[in-house]
Amino acid sequence: MRMIIPFLAFCLVATCNGELRTWTAVNGKEVEAEFVSNEKGIVKLKLKSGKVFEVPLNKLSKADQEFLTAKFSPKDPTRGEAPVSPHLNYEIKGDAITITGCDMGASGALTIPATIEGNPVTSIGESAFNGCISLTSITIGNSVTSIGEAAFAYCDILTSITIGNSVTSIGEGAFFNCSSLTSITIPAGVTSIGERAFWDCASLTAVTFLGDAPKAGEEVFKSATPTIYRKPDAKGWGDKWLDKPVKLISEKP
Repeated sequence: MRMIIPFLAFCLVATCNGELRTWTAVNGKEVEAEFVSNEKGIVKLKLKSGKVFEVPLNKLSKADQEFLTAKFSPKDPTRGEAPVSPHLNYEIKGDAITITGCDMGASGALTIPATIEGNPVTSIGESAFNGCISLTSITIGNSVTSIGEAAFAYCDILTSITIGNSVTSIGEGAFFNCSSLTSITIPAGVTSIGERAFWDCASLTAVTFLGDAPKAGEEVFKSATPTIYRKPDAKGWGDKWLDKPVKLISEKP
């Protein structure tokens, strides 16, 4: 039987077998175990007896958290690309990379590169940055095509995000409760925005679209009151979109 300790999932993902080492909890208790995996902030450890148990990442000592971050963060640039932030976690499927999370030490401005290990970063995974409350700005590389469900939810001091030109879809609740986000520009290629994508973004006053009106889910701007700005030749727009006023980009203050 596994021992499971409930925990709000944070954003570090990795899987690998490891050697026996001593792990220390925040309350000082120690256990000798082998690392099994760390998925969305839940660390699996295996005792000498073979029993596997789970513990939230934030219940481990700072030294253990730093050990996991160092162990699974890329250290060297590949094929001439920029070094990968030590706060990013990712998985490779085929020849494409999905950003799966960030560690709790991530703060300030963070850039998601276009390539990692020579492979294109094509997506921001579900809840990848959910609850990374110290991030102030995000820049997404131009190879990314999709932003997953709740990818940036509860990043409540995030004030700026630059979305790469290749993004075509923004998932449900992607920016849920990003209460400090004041404006955002949506690339021309975006064709769909999930429901509640900008729910409770109370400071959001301007959303600029560079293309035609995308398909949108319900309550995209619930509790937010932005003005929509669009290009004069874009299609599908009226005087209002999702009950929000629509103006030309030339009318932006």
